[in-house]
Amino acid sequence: MNAKDYIKKITPPWIIDKWWRYRLRHFIAEIKSLNIEDMGIYGGIPWVKLVSGYKFYGLLPSEDERRLYKSICPYLRTIDERCFGVVKEIIDRYYAPRSLPGELAKSESRYAPLRDPLNDFNLPSDKRLEVASVFQLHPGEVIVDIGAFHGFGTLRMAEYIGATGRIVAFEANPDSRDILKLNISENGLENTIIIPKAASNYTKTAEKFHIDGVPTGNSLRSDVLRNLGMDNIIEIKVDVDSGDNVLKSLGVSEVNHISITVNGGEPEALEGLRNTIGWSKNLRISMPGWYMRDDKRLDKILRPQLESLGFRTIMTGKLGRVIAWK
Repeated sequence: MNAKDYIKKITPPWIIDKWWRYRLRHFIAEIKSLNIEDMGIYGGIPWVKLVSGYKFYGLLPSEDERRLYKSICPYLRTIDERCFGVVKEIIDRYYAPRSLPGELAKSESRYAPLRDPLNDFNLPSDKRLEVASVFQLHPGEVIVDIGAFHGFGTLRMAEYIGATGRIVAFEANPDSRDILKLNISENGLENTIIIPKAASNYTKTAEKFHIDGVPTGNSLRSDVLRNLGMDNIIEIKVDVDSGDNVLKSLGVSEVNHISITVNGGEPEALEGLRNTIGWSKNLRISMPGWYMRDDKRLDKILRPQLESLGFRTIMTGKLGRVIAWK
């Protein structure tokens, strides 16, 4: 038995519980500040509505989320346990979308700072604000959101760009896409179109798509999932297309912001946007680069690729977050 396990064994449960709640005090504070108006279940799908008017659909809580809820439920008496996963996702993915580095730059929040991609970089406060301003969205901009998942980040971006803007949201996983559709339709986002395909640098019907049972664990690259220690990987069939092809069919030639989160397939998805990137003058991009494939961490593959695509500023974080702009 190691020292950590021994200390846990001899420590009274009430002390462990108190210590755990102390560690989670910032998370509890975030939940209390959400301004939740209502919550419930629709067709087996939990939802949470904020006073702002947005209604978020998501998943029933995982076992880890249920344990988390039980440890802090004395502070959350108004939260339905069945909706707790949605509450956590609002905090993790709406208030600090992976697609928008710098959303917490002006925030006093001390909960999970790495949910903001910009906090993967060691930057002084003035530089953080400078980079955050680069990634600030503006009304009328065009966004490509590849790997939109449930669309919590998509909703946030839609707020910024307004009715005159446009979001093209790719989501290949049919289960995630069903929830994405609910979030887009229920909140009346007429500026967002959902593409039911995986994005890569080729076109194919009924391609192998790998799912490991975790809602976010899916990819065209099974090797990347295995490198993460995932097991029980199953295959489904999805259609694949390049971003260039899809955008051309929509009459879009220039974009302002690209977010790619496809669990290891980022280099191919990026290559599939080569023409669009070449035509886009005011463009920034955000991607995860911590996955391992071909015996390399992904950011080592993405940096030279971004250079070849004409990005003048490229930054890679401690954990591998990659951001770039022209």
